[in-house]
Amino acid sequence: HASADHTPAFDHLLEIDADKVILADDAFMPTEIIPVDGTVFDFRKQAPVRQLLATHNNGRPLSASRGYNHAFVLNQKKDRTESPILCFTSPKEDLVLQMYTDAPCAVFYSGGFIDHSYTLSDGSRSGPSCAFAFEMQDYPDASGGHGFPFRITKAGTVWKRWIRWNFLSSQPVTLLS
Repeated sequence: HASADHTPAFDHLLEIDADKVILADDAFMPTEIIPVDGTVFDFRKQAPVRQLLATHNNGRPLSASRGYNHAFVLNQKKDRTESPILCFTSPKEDLVLQMYTDAPCAVFYSGGFIDHSYTLSDGSRSGPSCAFAFEMQDYPDASGGHGFPFRITKAGTVWKRWIRWNFLSSQPVTLLS
């Protein structure tokens, strides 16, 4: 939350097991896959989101999306059930979200387009980047001629994808009030 009573989402720590990210143009259409090394997208080691933005923000990859709205190409491991692909940690490190999936990509959306029309649980108003979202998926616009891998599922064929998340806490957590 971005209110005075809550820690802004940008102050949380993020780690994503991805060596590459998919860039998009100003219309949010994917354009290319680039290495994350030395960029604003390098979450391979846990880092505060705000710090990474301040250190590496060159404007172009983040301006149209008002922050992050990018698909990270997840590093492929033999067994994804044992190792999280993403960890999102509170600044005090007392609450951690771990995510596991067999999806090839994870979109990190930093909420740049969240407007002020929602009342949050503490009575404050929502606003840009008051919350983040993580979306496990296949390559975006894979059939759009970018050379990205894609899967065709034929009628009558079962297609499955799995996502698991864990919340770890060093203190009691109330999810609903």
